[in-house]
Amino acid sequence: MEDYQRAATFYSEMEQWDEYRNTLEAMKKLQSSVPTGAQMATSDNTPAENPLKQRLRYLVGRQWALAERLIEQAKAHWPGMPEDWYIEKVLYDLERDRPE
Repeated sequence: MEDYQRAATFYSEMEQWDEYRNTLEAMKKLQSSVPTGAQMATSDNTPAENPLKQRLRYLVGRQWALAERLIEQAKAHWPGMPEDWYIEKVLYDLERDRPE
């Protein structure tokens, strides 16, 4: 799973969106093959109270570490914005690049 996360991060940095989406799909397939109890034990801790974070977590295949890296990239490009702005920016970019 960590290899997929690194690959997804690489593809997003290179703006290779087809490969990025393929990697997320592969992550979802792998994750769905893990029993529910083990899945919960390895899942990232995302604050449940923030619906933006919940939506972002869903879009990155429940891999919060990947979401955090995308947020950090946004922070590097646009410093000084509120935390929710970064999450919304990452959400916008991911949703914009999804296939119809």
